[in-house]
Amino acid sequence: MKKAVLALCLMSGVFGASLDSHAYIVDFESLAHNDDQIVEHGATYAEGGFLFTNTATVESSGYAPSFATLGTQVYGYSGSTALVNDNYAGQTVLTRVGGETFNLSSITLAALYPVDAPDNTPVSVLFTGTLANGATVSQSFTVNGTFGTQVFSFGSDFNNLVSANWEQTLNSYQFDNVDVTATPIPAAAWLLGSGLMGLAGIRRRKQN
Repeated sequence: MKKAVLALCLMSGVFGASLDSHAYIVDFESLAHNDDQIVEHGATYAEGGFLFTNTATVESSGYAPSFATLGTQVYGYSGSTALVNDNYAGQTVLTRVGGETFNLSSITLAALYPVDAPDNTPVSVLFTGTLANGATVSQSFTVNGTFGTQVFSFGSDFNNLVSANWEQTLNSYQFDNVDVTATPIPAAAWLLGSGLMGLAGIRRRKQN
C-alpha cells in the first residue's frame, strides 16, 4: 500500500507542476478578412481559453457593444488582424473562460486612424488589472498615432490576475498579439488532492 501511494504521489508531482499552465498569444487571425470592410463580431470573443468582453451599453455609447476588425484593404489596417472596441469609452475586459487566474505579459497597440505626419495625436491607454486577492494594479502606454504597431510589456505586477480591462478612447486604437499565460494550479495542491483521492481509492479496494 505504501508503495502504491508513493508511486501515485510521484506521478502527481510530475504532471501536477505543469497542469493547466500554458503561454498563449491571442492574435485574432481567425477573424482575418481580405477586403475593404470593417466587420462587427459582437460583444465577446474567445480564443485559446481567454475571453474578451465589451462591456459598453446602448445607454453609454448610443449603440450595442461590439468588437470589430479591419479588412486588409482598409485604411489603418495594422499589418495583421487586430481587434477594435467599436464603442467610444467602451471597456474591454480580459478574463479566462473559466474565471481562473492568468499573467498578462505584453500587448501590441496601433492607432485606428493613423496619421503619417508630425502633428499626429498620441493615444494614451490605461490598463487596470484585478488580482486574485482583490487588489488592483495599473499601467499606462502611449500609442504614437502614426502608421505601424507598438509592442508594450507589462510589469510583473500584472501576474495572477482574474481580469484586466482598458477603455477605448476618442482617438481610437486597435489591439493585437495579447501575450497571456494561464496560471498553473500549484503542484503541491494538485499532489495533495491527487494523493488523497488515490489513498481513498486504495482503502476502498482493501475493504472490498
